[in-house]
Amino acid sequence: MKPILVLVWTLGAAAVVVVLSIATPGAIELLNLRAYDELLRRSDRPPLTGRVSIVAVDEKSIAEIGQWPWRRDVMARLVERLNGLGAEVIALDLILSEPDRFEASGSRAGERSHGSTTTTDAMLATALGHQSAVTSYAFTFEPHAGETRSCVLHPLRAVRIEASGRSPLARRLFQPNGAICSLPAFNRAVGASGFLNVSRDADGVMRRVPMLMEYEGELYPSLALAAVQQIRGAPLVTVRAIGDVLTLGLAGQLIPLDARGRLLIRFPGLGRTIRHVAASDVLEGRLPAGAFAQQIVFIGGTALGVSDVVTTPLDVSYPGVEVHATAAESLLGRHFVAMPANAGAYELIAGVAASLAVAVFMIAGGLLCAGLGTAMVAAVIWLLASWVFETRSTFLSPVVPLLCASLSLGVLTVVKAVHERRRAEGEERRRQQAYRFIVQSLTSLTEARDGATGRHVRRTQGYTRLVATLLAKSPRFRGTLTRETIELMAILAPLHDIGKVGIPDAVLNKPGPLTPQERAEMRTHPRLGYNTIANAEALSLIEDEEVVGLAKDMVLSHHEWWNGTGYPCGLAGEEIPISGRILAVVDVYDALVAARPYRVPMAHDQAVGVIRAERGTHFDPQVVDAFVAAEREVEALAKTLSS
Repeated sequence: MKPILVLVWTLGAAAVVVVLSIATPGAIELLNLRAYDELLRRSDRPPLTGRVSIVAVDEKSIAEIGQWPWRRDVMARLVERLNGLGAEVIALDLILSEPDRFEASGSRAGERSHGSTTTTDAMLATALGHQSAVTSYAFTFEPHAGETRSCVLHPLRAVRIEASGRSPLARRLFQPNGAICSLPAFNRAVGASGFLNVSRDADGVMRRVPMLMEYEGELYPSLALAAVQQIRGAPLVTVRAIGDVLTLGLAGQLIPLDARGRLLIRFPGLGRTIRHVAASDVLEGRLPAGAFAQQIVFIGGTALGVSDVVTTPLDVSYPGVEVHATAAESLLGRHFVAMPANAGAYELIAGVAASLAVAVFMIAGGLLCAGLGTAMVAAVIWLLASWVFETRSTFLSPVVPLLCASLSLGVLTVVKAVHERRRAEGEERRRQQAYRFIVQSLTSLTEARDGATGRHVRRTQGYTRLVATLLAKSPRFRGTLTRETIELMAILAPLHDIGKVGIPDAVLNKPGPLTPQERAEMRTHPRLGYNTIANAEALSLIEDEEVVGLAKDMVLSHHEWWNGTGYPCGLAGEEIPISGRILAVVDVYDALVAARPYRVPMAHDQAVGVIRAERGTHFDPQVVDAFVAAEREVEALAKTLSS
């Protein structure tokens, strides 16, 4: 293939991938997600800061403390114990939307303590107010009339920086229609709150957590972001919209978000990688002093029926409370993953470069070199993506470059195959033309000696093709008489009497019957023809073994008889090559219907009768059957070629 064609085809393949990525972004995005998962699994796990813990309402705690939900005074005691153990921020991954059920039932567990009028809900609100606590709520995306108005939410104090000419920031973020929250007393007691909503990708896997949502004209933080704000003492944040990527500025730290305000999480491991402590151990005083010093403590359920679980790239059952704890850990440790604003340009440039690299390998060393080169290009692309992910915490998807390289190789393979096929067909045509030229030249030489013999060999060419084509339909000959073999037999059929060139004119052109000595001399023409071809083969004039072998068979065996009484070798039955058996029938037929100096031509039907009569003696029965089935076509061809 010409280098310019290689370049055109490879660049065309790259263009197809780019068009597909634009026309079917969902399919490409799914591949990007799979690539992200694989990079995450292969990368080193980020170290934990040790500043985030989870106090879990687990099976052990429920067994020791009692059925969930617990009394609010128990929850208040849990908050106070955490405060005493040094927790700097307490984040509730719980929505307490109803009054204490024990309080409402009037049970002894919910009675006022020491005759006080303070309710257990008020006790929890007081405990939350004495601590830097963050409550939670869940945004909804369907209207909930009357439910939202009772919610006390804490908007995010943010400075918005947006590029002119772009869609407003608020339109890019998730926009809920309502919220489900805890009792107003709890939210009023704390200085911050955050939403619990997570975001699953199209395949149901949770890879990123929304940090911001816009609700009724205000920005609201996630539970993780609100908790980190508290521990960092940074109530004010900056939100910059640059292209399709948002950047969150928090306490001098720039946090990359996607266009929907989500943080791509670099998970540190399977579920329970972050420290889990049973709530009952806290309540029963089993922890040492300072167990949660300078930490954010998330309180949430992990027991069956209390918690929710999500699927992450590393774990199919990741505790819901740990999602928010992991997000906070990522913010504190700066272990989040960035997606650069120019990622699309990178993919385009890398894809074109990958295709060009495959083209260079193809031009330099052919298809095998291109295959090895594509493997090398794919390895380099993947290693580069892994290195950037590992060292820069940046996700540059290798999907488009890999698709470009793979499709380029596939296209070049197909084009090369088509090119080679056309070249082979051209070579085959030229070879057949050469064969025809040689055969026709030899036939012309025969005609110069005997005009009747020259016309005879041309007619047998057509008869051979007809009979062999019909015979090939039989299961017995289907594997032997292929289309190529039949065509080659038809081309070589005129050579079967080439040996007659060596017969003296007095014998070859004798107008009357031959004497026994003359007949014996005439019978030497198959051997003379065979020797002629063998000599040409010995001189390497013809190197195609199939052609030489077939020509030898046809020349030497076309006067052999099925019953073994023929000449020159006395072969019998299937010892006779099929080409010789076919020629034996058509040769005799043409000799019968053609005019000779010593006799008049025989009628077609009479000649066919002679052939039938010698079925099983002179001729192969199946060849005779095929000849008889094609006799009308044979008769028409005889008339055409005799004129």
